[in-house]
Amino acid sequence: MKKILSIIFLLFAFSFANAQKIKLKKGKVLLDGKELFKYEKEAMGTEFYMYDLKTDALILSMQSMDNETRGYIEDDFTKIYFVKEKTTIETNALHGYSYKKTIEKLIKRKVIDENGNISESKLEEFADQYDENITNRTIRN
Repeated sequence: MKKILSIIFLLFAFSFANAQKIKLKKGKVLLDGKELFKYEKEAMGTEFYMYDLKTDALILSMQSMDNETRGYIEDDFTKIYFVKEKTTIETNALHGYSYKKTIEKLIKRKVIDENGNISESKLEEFADQYDENITNRTIRN
């Protein structure tokens, strides 16, 4: 029993040792204390824009979408658009995640590396897994 508890404790401790810390502070995205991007929120916090530190070029935007059904949250989703890669991801799976948690997931999945570069192959894998193409499959009256 002690052996099992020791193994579980070591696995638990190792998972925290490997975790990278993301902070959104004063308009900057920080990864382990290092400035990675600039950001701003608009539309009462429902839109998030992330920019390159040096060039101020828009890298990605995230929007919390209500699918035109205010008050009904079952069909709400998150839309992520990568500007340079021209890739849009619409997903219900990430809806409810904070912008910080979404960025953590992108870094954990290696879509964004520790230097702020976007891996197109990892982005494609991420899009294959999460994109539900919600806008195009929604019937509007």
